Amino acid sequence: MSSACNRPQKTSDSPFHGCIRRLGITAGRWPHWGDRALVPRSLVSVILSCQHLFSTTLPLFTTQCEIMMSRSVARLLGHHPLKQVFLGRTKIRGGKVIIARCLASQQHIVKSPFGPANIPDTTIHEYVLKNVPQFPENTAMVCGMSGRTYTYEALQALSRKIAAGFLKSGLKPGQVVGLLLPNLPEHLIALLGALQAGLVVSSINPIYGPEEISHQLSNSDAAVLLTFPAKISEAQEAINRIKGPNKPPLVAIHNPADTLPDGVRSFMELLMVDDKDEAAVDKVKVKSTDLALLLYSSGTTGLPKGVRLTHKNIVSNLVQVDHPEIRIDRSNMSDPQDSTACVLPFFHIYGLTIGAFSHLTTGAKLITLPKFDPEMYLKALVEHQVNIAHVVPPLVQFLANHPAVTPKHVASLRWVINGAAAVSKSDAKKLLEKANVVIMSGYGLTESSPVITSARKTVKDLTTVGCVVSGSEVKICDTETGEIIDPGKPGEICCRGPQIMDGYHKNEQATKETVKDGWLHTGDVGYFDKDGQLFIVDRIKELIKVKGFQVAPLELEEHLRTHNGVADVAVVGKKDKRSGEVPVAFVVKNPGTEVTEKQLQDFITSKVAEYKKLDSVIFVASIPKNATGKIMRKELRETVNKS
Repeated sequence: MSSACNRPQKTSDSPFHGCIRRLGITAGRWPHWGDRALVPRSLVSVILSCQHLFSTTLPLFTTQCEIMMSRSVARLLGHHPLKQVFLGRTKIRGGKVIIARCLASQQHIVKSPFGPANIPDTTIHEYVLKNVPQFPENTAMVCGMSGRTYTYEALQALSRKIAAGFLKSGLKPGQVVGLLLPNLPEHLIALLGALQAGLVVSSINPIYGPEEISHQLSNSDAAVLLTFPAKISEAQEAINRIKGPNKPPLVAIHNPADTLPDGVRSFMELLMVDDKDEAAVDKVKVKSTDLALLLYSSGTTGLPKGVRLTHKNIVSNLVQVDHPEIRIDRSNMSDPQDSTACVLPFFHIYGLTIGAFSHLTTGAKLITLPKFDPEMYLKALVEHQVNIAHVVPPLVQFLANHPAVTPKHVASLRWVINGAAAVSKSDAKKLLEKANVVIMSGYGLTESSPVITSARKTVKDLTTVGCVVSGSEVKICDTETGEIIDPGKPGEICCRGPQIMDGYHKNEQATKETVKDGWLHTGDVGYFDKDGQLFIVDRIKELIKVKGFQVAPLELEEHLRTHNGVADVAVVGKKDKRSGEVPVAFVVKNPGTEVTEKQLQDFITSKVAEYKKLDSVIFVASIPKNATGKIMRKELRETVNKS
């Protein structure tokens, strides 16, 4: 027998060692598989029968021993549901299968309290438009700037025409359509039309410059680019930067009175189709497993990566967030009609899947806002009696604290759904004092379509991002070793489920590093409470390491936001020879206050452990944030470390 099985063992009264003793195994002797007293089936049976005895904090193999099992024993496991627990990490030595994973690790996996998800075999456009016959005359979309309005019947008809127009122009199923557009009704018409034609949509941030646009067009192999008049010049420059002969033609969505530059086609041309052209759409057979969206990540580490999402990924997530314990109460869906102000960008997965698609399935009215303008946003809330607000933390902060926001502006709001980052508890409480709303938070990534966890609509704890959505599992892993740990301890959040991406476009290495054995490694640190609710600590790369201790910027920011002199804040790490790193706060002062650096340092010192104290405070006019409201910490780190 291999010496690996003859290592001296610690004595223990654990249930596992009791099982071992009943098998006649002692600390000094492990039986050979040839011993008649121990046949392969008996060991498997005992381990399976005793699995319930092990707590979630007690590894089955509490010592460093390795149990060797013959291949015949592995075959005996057959299709037992715990087979992968045993064989999750194996290697062959001397013809034996060496088991090195404990049963307890399986118990550390957090499953959804909502059970499995019944995912239909359908496409995004079929799922989103399936209920249109129930409310054809309902307003589907209103342009928040012009008042331009489309009914659900018009949305369905026009998106079909656009699909026919794409096919008539020579595009083939599987090719990529680039959308360089703000939030407009036509953005969704074009997107749903492209999907019906079997095309892949790659939405581009409209604030990108020519170089960034060119990278996405080139990396995605876009066959055509749709944009709007204000971006035509930059779009043309971006196309000219593409190396090689395959430069996508440019199509513009514009007012009829506008004159387009030479070489730019009109969106109207795509609508000029006849019945024969539309019949071609029916011949396109789109499968649920086909690629649907190619969305590019924020690129906080290098160039943005293309996230490949299939129809099934998105439909799965739409089903998952439609669970009765999660979905917004739509008992009065028809009278009055639900309405939501779409200020979160459609080029972002949250704004598209949750902010738009989920509401189109239920007949709600979408008021599209091309950008966040305080006056325009507040006007939309009142004029359209918006009752559902999809927000990110800066928007919660605006609604809670800005003097221009009165109870009148938020009187119609009933549901505030937060995403992208954890909501500030102090901001949430202020909003609750101003409006009669339910605040729910969720968590996810572009790579997960996006939702991984969502709060129940009866949620009381404002800081949780909810429970694992149906049909999904989450495990918490040690940030250093990668091993699964007790979910009640902070570690990297990893998820698997039907909503997890197909991979990164043209980047197999990044895919392998991010999705391992079906588990999406998010790069976020979090933990679960006893009720299965997830709490976010921070990004792994954003944790500040002070003398070996980990400091979460979010913790310090939350404390600072409770100070009367602080309007906004961001905390990053600064390199330090003695401590490795030290926390530095960038603070925006509240108007009319004279708070000093020392006052804020003393304020934090009174609330946290010594190693979490602020090294310095830098007062700034504003905190840099991206389009979804996330703090651009990389920029701040560069600033503080250069200085």
